[in-house]
Amino acid sequence: MNYKNNILFRNPGLVIFLFIFTLIWSTKLFYLWSTDFGHYYVGANSINEGYQLYNEFWEHKGPVYYFFIFIVSKIIGYGTVQAYFVLCVTLLIYFLALFKLCDVYKISKPYLGLILLISTSQLVRQTEDVSLDLFKGALVIFAFIYLINYLNTSKEKYLLFSFFFISLAILTRIDSILFGLLYVFIILNEDNKVWLTTKAGLKFSTIFAILFFTFTLIYNFTISEFFIHNIDFNSWRTTQLSKTISFHPILAYLYRPRIVEEFLISGTLLALILLNSSPKNNLDFKNDANLKLANTVLAIGIISFLVSLSEKSYHLFIMYPYISIYFVILISRKKPEININLLLAAFLIITTFFLSPIL
Repeated sequence: MNYKNNILFRNPGLVIFLFIFTLIWSTKLFYLWSTDFGHYYVGANSINEGYQLYNEFWEHKGPVYYFFIFIVSKIIGYGTVQAYFVLCVTLLIYFLALFKLCDVYKISKPYLGLILLISTSQLVRQTEDVSLDLFKGALVIFAFIYLINYLNTSKEKYLLFSFFFISLAILTRIDSILFGLLYVFIILNEDNKVWLTTKAGLKFSTIFAILFFTFTLIYNFTISEFFIHNIDFNSWRTTQLSKTISFHPILAYLYRPRIVEEFLISGTLLALILLNSSPKNNLDFKNDANLKLANTVLAIGIISFLVSLSEKSYHLFIMYPYISIYFVILISRKKPEININLLLAAFLIITTFFLSPIL
């Protein structure tokens, strides 16, 4: 490995900052112990010890985060302090994914610092309830890092790695399957569309099936149980929500907008890919068709979120880092020599006086 070219070793100050931030932020566990993270942590160490996933132990999410916590717990042990370190590792994986994405785009140090500051600032008011979304977010970012590498190099191994990570994301939370639309969009823009779509579909299906049946063996659940808990139950809950909303049943899909979130995130990642495919040095900000499509997708997602009736603060966090990365990359392309202090001041004002009160 060429350590001099590794983004982590080029920015030791930022790495130290994130490490300290992670250690401090995760101490929330000692005085909050949120319901969601507690459910994940205790469940991960109880499943197969008299409790079967989706049978004795109720859950409407996939098994991957449980397996991750179980593996880490096997290494460091089980207890309150150990749970703290599991949360630390989860957050560090998320930051590692952000670092890697920035490395793919060759983001300069000032802009890298801005991206990380944006991401950490939106975590300050969050509880450990966001842990699963941090983990899933990291998997999604890794999936699209390898997808971008595949588009840039046409090396088949990158596409397989991308399928691997997106499969893990789907098996973490089923609604990640919406990201599959991006793969379809990208493949349909290649030559030999029918053949490539069929070939890629077979590869993804194989990787997903191997991972899925591996987890069915580990946790001893059936396809039917997985479907009932991850798909059927979530659909039923949406139907129940529609009964509590007086405007229109379709607003149930916006009340706790998992679909809107996923659409917005996938739209942002689509924007990243489209931006990546545009000429790096001669980007036409007024007439570039890819950029126009990217901005349109982002606008639709943002409007959808604004009209939603979400009462969860972490819904904003889920989409915010992705949007931030997109705009920082966009600005760095347009004005690489922009006064970073001015941009940083604007960010602090917006975050302090606008976003924080809303959260």
